Amino acid sequence: MVVAAPHRGHPHELRARHARLVHLGTAAGEPQCAASGDVLLVASARIDSRDELARQLGLPGPPAVLDDAAVILAAYSRWGAHAPERLLGDFAYLVFDGERGVLHAARDPMGMRPLYYHHDPRRTLVASEIQQLLATGDVPAEVHEPAVARFLIGEYGVLDETFYRGIRSLRAGHVLEADGRGVRSWPYWRIDPERRLRLVREEDYAEQFRDLFLRAVSDRIRTGDPVGIFLSGGVDSGSIAAALGWLRQRDGSALQIHTYSWATASLPECDERHLSDLVVREYGLTPHDVDADQFAPLAGYPAHGPHRDEPSIGVYQPLLEAGLAAARADGVRAMWSGDRGDLLGGAWVPNYLHLLRRGRWRALANDLREHADVPGQGWAAAVAGQLVRPALRALGRRASRAWRGRVPREPDPRRPPWLADDLLRRTGVDPEVRHDAVAPDALAGHARRKRFELVFVPLHMHGMIWSERTNAAHGLGFVDPWSDLRLAEFVLAIPQVVLNRPGTLDKRLFREAMRGIMPERLRRDARKIVPKPLYLRALRGSATATVRALTRDMEAERRGYLHAGTLREHFDEILRGNRDHPEFWSALNLEMWLRRYWT
Repeated sequence: MVVAAPHRGHPHELRARHARLVHLGTAAGEPQCAASGDVLLVASARIDSRDELARQLGLPGPPAVLDDAAVILAAYSRWGAHAPERLLGDFAYLVFDGERGVLHAARDPMGMRPLYYHHDPRRTLVASEIQQLLATGDVPAEVHEPAVARFLIGEYGVLDETFYRGIRSLRAGHVLEADGRGVRSWPYWRIDPERRLRLVREEDYAEQFRDLFLRAVSDRIRTGDPVGIFLSGGVDSGSIAAALGWLRQRDGSALQIHTYSWATASLPECDERHLSDLVVREYGLTPHDVDADQFAPLAGYPAHGPHRDEPSIGVYQPLLEAGLAAARADGVRAMWSGDRGDLLGGAWVPNYLHLLRRGRWRALANDLREHADVPGQGWAAAVAGQLVRPALRALGRRASRAWRGRVPREPDPRRPPWLADDLLRRTGVDPEVRHDAVAPDALAGHARRKRFELVFVPLHMHGMIWSERTNAAHGLGFVDPWSDLRLAEFVLAIPQVVLNRPGTLDKRLFREAMRGIMPERLRRDARKIVPKPLYLRALRGSATATVRALTRDMEAERRGYLHAGTLREHFDEILRGNRDHPEFWSALNLEMWLRRYWT
């Protein structure tokens, strides 16, 4: 298991009579292992609010220098299986409790660190990567076909499922315990449905969010080592870079901050620098360009291909890995990103008209009441701004459609035309059944429930694991301040209309919170750079031959997963300038994975 993941660092081993635990220390930090008597612990963790924990646990020494593993072990010694309920931060940890004869593990609620396991009557194996479990020779490498079927239709909702039979992923916010009786898992964290935050002034929401965000960024600066950040022209990464620069300026520190932005002379609409350079100049950050023309999608294939753990790779994987390799060469120890910013406060706003149409009167009343309570709003503004005007716009769209004639319905994008029907029959996967995040019944209000489902959407929960593993492969830690549980709980407690309103700039609350920290032009003009032209240009040019080769003599067709002829026909449509199906990339990913690891 150690040899299978050399990129994760040097092994530090703990032994007990019935267990061997090893921590592989990545470049992101020191070895995280601890022991007390017959209790052994290894972790991949960054524990926040350690001063408060240290007081509760009576730990000696300044909290700033406390070892995370020692803090977790002390928490486990005090609270046992309830320990993760008291921890805040990004973590996955494993305890062998020789006194109880139990193997205990937990992951943080935001799912920032991975943990996989295999259990049989003889023993339990746990690791950060699936390939480590396979390396033991005790775990059969067999494709779990229901996961393949779900992957091909864009379904990511079964969060403990992997692409291997007999290997499970521990769900975020869950505890795992294994002993001679078997394996048990249960959630230890749930959103508090009763927590509602109502402030006197609307500006108070921005101020409180700013304080929380700066704390989230500050807590993640754990050493004096250089930090790197993928800096686009958007609000999310721009806020992180500005906060890092502002904190460095405030504290007078010598922290080196390296930024990595995508640069292209041939597709200026995909170039991130015209906005990202604003924060670079404001705070004297060290910029680096990543050549988007050189590292186009599928550049250098089969380099930058799928990991053995799963078929999924990013469309812009060569660009991403070029940035990570450059960061590593620059001495960066951890790479920062703003992956969850869109989910916490993106453009979705309460949809009162939808509730009215569906006859969901209680949910409508709750959301309107919450809107009316926002300072400066009131019932008139709530009804007019979010019910009457949207209704008039909807009537206008309906009249326009009637004038143009009925638009034919597009095929259901969840079922690609190349998908083999037999795959669905033999796996029992129904493309009409989704396993998306489901808000607790007790979470009142349609708007709050929809925000919960966005924050914990399964695609991004999988994405956190993917990002951590991709960074680790380059010897780097993965950091995302927008995935701080404190921020998630804050946005789920406030009136959702405070985050965004129709007719205002996207991420309105976040922009207000960054006033005086983010350069004013960037705060006002920041927007997400959509690099899809890079992808389409590659498919229709530099990557055409690669895609042709991948769609010929397909292993995925031999296994009965898809129809290669239909996939090739769709690619021909893309070459003629027609739209690509959202799951076309998934089919290519699957074929790359099967060829590399299963033939």
